[in-house]
Amino acid sequence: MLEKPQLTFHLWHDNHIPDIPPDTIYIPSRGRHIDLTLSISTNKKNTHFIRNKSKIILDVSGFQMTDIEFDNLGIRSNQFLWWFEKSERDHKFILTPREDIDLEPEVLLEDLEMLNLKMSNPPQVSEVELVIKYYYVDGITQGNTGITYTFPIFLEHDPRQEDEDLKLALSVDCTDVLLINLEEGKDQEGEGSLTFYFRPGSIPRRIRALATTSFVVSFSYDYEMPGGGALMTPQHTEYITLRRGKNARDWTIIPNTSMQAPSWLLKPPKGSPIIGAGPDAIVEFVFEHIFTTFSPGIASVNVTYSDVPGYKKGNFSLSVEKVYK
Repeated sequence: MLEKPQLTFHLWHDNHIPDIPPDTIYIPSRGRHIDLTLSISTNKKNTHFIRNKSKIILDVSGFQMTDIEFDNLGIRSNQFLWWFEKSERDHKFILTPREDIDLEPEVLLEDLEMLNLKMSNPPQVSEVELVIKYYYVDGITQGNTGITYTFPIFLEHDPRQEDEDLKLALSVDCTDVLLINLEEGKDQEGEGSLTFYFRPGSIPRRIRALATTSFVVSFSYDYEMPGGGALMTPQHTEYITLRRGKNARDWTIIPNTSMQAPSWLLKPPKGSPIIGAGPDAIVEFVFEHIFTTFSPGIASVNVTYSDVPGYKKGNFSLSVEKVYK
């Protein structure tokens, strides 16, 4: 099956900073700006931009800039290949070639730079869509019919700053109630299971894990009845198994079997987002065979984290209700 002729566009952060994939932006901190490079490629031989006729319309409204920020946003053609004008009303750039430009497959046209991008109130999502529409490109378009190209731009906090609060970008929670099945012939003694989730926070950001990024899960422990706010004794953790649930297949699980403070180390795969987008925006683990003899009531679950790029060390403190059934 023949591939439909089309142009492909990508945004590159700060002149290809190492380890930053295309279409990924480190959100500029307040008062600072970033520069981006727009690349154009084709899958069709003899693609031709026509001088003073071909048009590329770049819609950057997804960045949610103020009108002043858009007014200060510039486009530069390093080889003076393009004219551009701005549509202040809807935050678009209209690009027209100053001369004929030929483009072949496997070649990147990287003449255009987007300068002085500021976002004083960045979108509160982990990705935005940029929309490009282009016209009159020989070998690609037909007549005066334009082609629309939409691509996601992933928003990340700059990992070199390490000063943000992870709780805004990522949330951790677990099932509210731990239902404990009583063992036959025993009073107030049984086991249950607990489902544990990573989800997007109130201001979600894509966060790509380092080799050292880790989360450590532990429970509240006590040594004797009634157990107060404890879930179980440390000795009872030997019965627990931790199963990977949805989207957790590639995570590493390392149990710590210390009888003083048992815990489980969870490590996301290096270079991958801790949580994905859309239906993949959840990572699930299931603790099974949670065995306890303690009284019903509230117990705590603690999750500490470290080496999350761009974020301070910290912890999530969760509550779960023990209920016998």
